[in-house]
Amino acid sequence: MTETHPRFSLDFFRRRSVRVFRPDAPPKEDIQAIIDAAYLAPSGHNKQPWRFYVCKYDHPAVQRSKVTAKAFAQEKYNTDFQKIADSVGLELNEDPIYYQAPIIIYVVACGGFPNIQQLDCGLAIQNMLLAAEHRGLATAPVFMACYGKEEIMAELAPHRATLDAQDAAPERIVDKPEELLLAICVGYRDAPRDSDRVMPRNTNKALFLYE
Repeated sequence: MTETHPRFSLDFFRRRSVRVFRPDAPPKEDIQAIIDAAYLAPSGHNKQPWRFYVCKYDHPAVQRSKVTAKAFAQEKYNTDFQKIADSVGLELNEDPIYYQAPIIIYVVACGGFPNIQQLDCGLAIQNMLLAAEHRGLATAPVFMACYGKEEIMAELAPHRATLDAQDAAPERIVDKPEELLLAICVGYRDAPRDSDRVMPRNTNKALFLYE
């Protein structure tokens, strides 16, 4: 890989998915800054097909879905949660879905072009992860939470009208379904940074078709 350009943010290279969080929640303004970074992401025809529901760990959407998601993963995919717990230093009886992170951000797609809305939201998610790193916060994007999506969306549904009402472009989302894409765990790391596992990266995935 190329050397870091002095003007290139080190946040990009320092970011890791953290699995051990402190129980104290970051200030709300830090979470808002993460959301604001998502708003800057590009999207097809500027449709901005993303929505964000921000919950604390004790919210029913989190507590109900962590049980369902774990059970589904064990039954459907034979997921070895003991192995996962051992690899990240958790006790098996602790939460292997959200890792007891104090803040959970549910990323939901709504509107936009059906064939690219997930790509658009992916761009927003990467902005969020880097913005969190820049503010000294730890994150973990968790797809496994979607195994409990019925419980999550049922708990979020009563709040949709509020989000619809504050949307600056309601014509983009009226009568459009919401699709849960990902949960992002956010908080402060409860382990030294040098204990982070650095997963191997294959750096031979590009081919230059010119000299």
